[in-house]
Amino acid sequence: MSEEEVIRACIAGNQRACRELYELHKNWLYAICLRYHQNQSDAQDSLQESFILIFKNLSSYEGKGSFKGWMRMITVRCI
Repeated sequence: MSEEEVIRACIAGNQRACRELYELHKNWLYAICLRYHQNQSDAQDSLQESFILIFKNLSSYEGKGSFKGWMRMITVRCI
């Protein structure tokens, strides 16, 4: 599936697509969290909170700009 198809499937409630989106992006978003936190536990908490916000607001992503940039912005604001 393309990134756009995965996003649409997640919005539609497809749990497999949500898992795929998570697996594709968790490592680099976790690396961002680690840059801001002193320990792994806080970084993991921020990653989890970030994905909650990402999935909650996925329907508001308008396709303008990079999806990775959109997720990064949410993650940094969550931290």
